[in-house]
Amino acid sequence: HADVRYQGQFHDWLPVYNDPDNPCSLKCKAKDSDLVVELAPKVLDGTRCYTESLDMCISGACQIVGCDHELGSTAKEDNCGICNGDGSSCRLVRGHYKSQHASGKTEDTVVIIPYKSRHVRLVLKGPDHLYVESKTLQGIKSELTLDKSGQYHLENTTLDYQKLTDKEILRVTGPLGADFTIK
Repeated sequence: HADVRYQGQFHDWLPVYNDPDNPCSLKCKAKDSDLVVELAPKVLDGTRCYTESLDMCISGACQIVGCDHELGSTAKEDNCGICNGDGSSCRLVRGHYKSQHASGKTEDTVVIIPYKSRHVRLVLKGPDHLYVESKTLQGIKSELTLDKSGQYHLENTTLDYQKLTDKEILRVTGPLGADFTIK
């Protein structure tokens, strides 16, 4: 929004999420600079405290909300995404892959991770580059090159990527918003 003035100037404001010190204050970043300002001491009731949580702000305080959507509940999802589940409705997949570049082929498919998968962790050893391709249920394809550490977004999915000198680590909490092919 550009209708809020700060120190005599109007700015285009972007929301700042996940402030560990005060998740229920309204903090915004000016689009054209690094200026971050608290524009209000509290957000509207019902606003989520953190983007990856059901917890919500009520009267300026973060209140716990369980996966059963009950205020004050400590119900948690299991690794399969089932509220109060025991983890028995899905399976853990582990594996190892050794690159075998065929003649003239510059990239290999390392793994295909299906839609709705959760808690993905990939470790790629050696100096390499990582490509992620996605294909939605509607057949729409997208591609992403991971070249520096940070958070990336693809098909409503957040990917946490860490590039180290001897390996790369890709973590995705999920659920994945499409089939992902890692190359």
